[in-house]
Amino acid sequence: MERIDLIKKISKLRGDSKVITYLTSDRAPFNTKIAEDIIPILKDHISLDGNTRSEKVSIFLYTRGGDMIAPLKIVNLLRSYFTNFEVLLARYSHSAGTLISLGANNIVMTKLAELSPVDPTTTHLYNPTVASPDPALPATLKPISVEDVNSYFLFAREKAKVKPEDIDKIYSYLINNAHKENSIHPIALGNVYRGYRMARKLAERMLKFHSSGFFAERKIKKIVNALTGEIPTHDYPIYRDEALDLGLKVEYPESELETAMFDLLDSYTKEMEIGKPFNPAELLGSTNEKSFDCKGAFIESEKARDAFTFKGIIKRDSNDPTKIGINITSSKWERS
Repeated sequence: MERIDLIKKISKLRGDSKVITYLTSDRAPFNTKIAEDIIPILKDHISLDGNTRSEKVSIFLYTRGGDMIAPLKIVNLLRSYFTNFEVLLARYSHSAGTLISLGANNIVMTKLAELSPVDPTTTHLYNPTVASPDPALPATLKPISVEDVNSYFLFAREKAKVKPEDIDKIYSYLINNAHKENSIHPIALGNVYRGYRMARKLAERMLKFHSSGFFAERKIKKIVNALTGEIPTHDYPIYRDEALDLGLKVEYPESELETAMFDLLDSYTKEMEIGKPFNPAELLGSTNEKSFDCKGAFIESEKARDAFTFKGIIKRDSNDPTKIGINITSSKWERS
């Protein structure tokens, strides 16, 4: 079945909902992420029907994550045009994708669909030669997870049996060794905590788009606590049964809808070649130079199709044929 026909079929199965797909690639080196550059594109897809406000929109989503603020802008845009907003998940909706899903009235999840925790990971400059990293010197961006920092103090209290009055020594050790390898600069700790507070605020805001009242507040707190701190690893997959237990409004699709969702995802993953390693030598074959065109993201509806396209050239080194250079000449959204 053609992709546009699958979109139309899913629209009909969802009560004539307007279906918009949004997929970001996790194929290196053409990885993309959720970002606010899609706002005008998404707005354009909404406006193509000519109506100012519709009843329902279904966002077919596939992503490994992205910018943490972009989901708020995306959900706010969708809710300004549609009274009912749902997310359709065939596979991954991690991190920032989970935030978008929290803002939906309901989440339709297949047997393979995954949400994830939304605890942020930040980075800081590390340079072993100086206490305060100097941008002029070689430095490394090192990731810091909120859960890594939190687990450091949990280990001290629960396993190492550090007394409460001695926790300040554990903290001092961490920041006083900031110039050493695998330690954290004190400013980075503040950045980590700021990211943690932001994640909680965003998760609460998303859920409050469609929930209110005393009991809703209690449920929101439970969901936010689970997604921003209680789950010990960012890569933990939250399948639909656990999402339902958390209190999220999860729907299991009927067989016909689930098949259509898998078929639609398969159509995109084939075009983006997700799961297939990028092999420049294989693309070159016996030639010395060749251009390439790879898709890194899609936004599509019945009336338009936008793709984030990477274009470039791969070229064999004339002095050493075993060396192949990759030059990405452009990466931008294009409508077809």
